Amino acid sequence: MKLFTATVALTTLVLSPLAWANECKADGTISDIGYHITVPRSDIVDPDGLCGGFKTNIQRWILCRPKHWHCGMEGAEFKADFRVGSQCNAGMIGSSWYEQTKNQYGSISC
Repeated sequence: MKLFTATVALTTLVLSPLAWANECKADGTISDIGYHITVPRSDIVDPDGLCGGFKTNIQRWILCRPKHWHCGMEGAEFKADFRVGSQCNAGMIGSSWYEQTKNQYGSISC
C-alpha cells in the first residue's frame, strides 16, 4: 500500500505542472513578430506589477521594443500580447519572463 501511495504522489507531483501548461505563440513578418502569451493561472497576486516588470525586462534588450502592448488578467488567465522587431527572438522573451517571475507561474517557450 505504501508503494502505491508513493507512486500516486510522485505521479501527481510530476504531472501537476502539465495542468497549467503555459502557451506562447509567435506570428511574424519580415519586420516584426507578434507574441501571444497565455498563463492559465488565477492566483497571480499582482498582474499589473507582473505586466510592468515583464515589459521593462523585454525593453532591456536593445532589439526588443514592445508595441501594441496588451497585458493583464482575462478571467482566470494571464495574457500578454505585443509586437516587437523581428530580431527580438524567443530566447529574449523567455529570459525576460524568467527574470520577472523566476518561473513562479511556470516557464514560457515560444
